[in-house]
Amino acid sequence: MLTAQTTRRVDGRIRPRVTAVMAICMGGVLLFSAGQVVADKFREGLQRRKLQSSSANNAQTGPEINDNAATCVLTSGAAVGAAEQKATALVLSKQELTAKLVCSGDGNAAAPPNLGKVCEPSERGSGENCKLGEDSESSKGNEVTLQTLLRVNNAVQWKKVQPATERVAEGETWTLTLTEADFPLMDTPFFVGCKKSVTQEKSGTKDSCKVPVHVKARASAKTNNVVTCAYGQKSNEEAVQVELTADQRSVTINCGSVGSPVPTDPTTQYCELGDAESGTCKGKNYVDVLPRFEASWVKHDNVKHSVTLTIPEDGFPSKDEKIRLGCVPTKLGKTTNPETSDEFGA
Repeated sequence: MLTAQTTRRVDGRIRPRVTAVMAICMGGVLLFSAGQVVADKFREGLQRRKLQSSSANNAQTGPEINDNAATCVLTSGAAVGAAEQKATALVLSKQELTAKLVCSGDGNAAAPPNLGKVCEPSERGSGENCKLGEDSESSKGNEVTLQTLLRVNNAVQWKKVQPATERVAEGETWTLTLTEADFPLMDTPFFVGCKKSVTQEKSGTKDSCKVPVHVKARASAKTNNVVTCAYGQKSNEEAVQVELTADQRSVTINCGSVGSPVPTDPTTQYCELGDAESGTCKGKNYVDVLPRFEASWVKHDNVKHSVTLTIPEDGFPSKDEKIRLGCVPTKLGKTTNPETSDEFGA
C-alpha cells in the first residue's frame, strides 16, 4: 500500500501536504478477449500433440521451437519420427524482442504469403491463408496487418532474411523484431506458418505448418504524471504511484483504446482503496478526501479514454491522503477456465 510523504519544511517554508494517487489498471490477470480464448484452445492442442509423423510426399512437419525460432520442414518422401514439443509458441516481450520463422525445404514458403499480414485467431475467422497446420480446415483466423493487430502507429513488419546462396527453392527465413513502443496494451495472440508453394502442391493436398505467436503486453507506466494503463497478465505486478503537490498538481490516467476509466462516474468519484487486492472498484466521493472538491477539477476525455485530476493550490487537504484511480479493459469476451489459464505465452 502506498504511504504518502509527510509535511516538510523547505527553505523555511511549509510545504503543502501531499495527495498520493495510486493508479490501478485492472483485469489483466483473469479476463481475456474472445480471441485469447481461441488462442488458449489452440495452444492446448499443441501441448497435447507430438510433431507430425508422415511418410507421404511433401509432408510438412513442425513447428519445432527453440531459442524463439520456429522451424517447419517440408520433406520429400522420407518418414519423419515424432518428437515431444517443449516450447509451443514464439513469444515476444520486452525481454525477447525478436522471433524467427524458418520454412525449410524445396518450395516451402511463409503463410500468409510474404507475411504482409498475420492471422488473428477467431472462431468465425474466414481467412483462406489462415488454414494452416495438421487440421487446417479447423484452423480459423482473420488476416490483419500487425500494425492493426497491435494498435500501433509504426509499420511493424516481418523481414525476409536473404539466403547466403541463390537457391531460394530451399525455403524461406523471416524475422520479426519489435521495439518497446510496439507492444500492445493487451496480451495479443496471432499465428503464421509455412506452406508449400502452389508449384509444389499435388492433387489438392494442403500440407502446412502452423506457428502461434504471443505478444506480451507492455507494463503500465507513468511519464510526467501521466499514467498509461496496460492489461496483460504481467502488466501490473506493481501499482503505479503518483504524488500530487503544490508543485505538481495534476495527474492523468490514460486507459487507452482498449480500456475505460472506473468508477462509473470518474468525474465525481475515485476507487475505494480497499478494492486494490480484489481487482474491483467501489466508487467513493472525492469530497470525502478533498473537502473543497469541485467537479471542474476532473476532466473526462471520452475520445482518449482518460481522466485528469487537477487540484488547485488551495484545494489540498489538511492531512496526507490517498486516492485510487482505475482503468478496466473493455475488450472482454470470456473469463478463462482456471484449469487451463496458464501464463500467457508459456
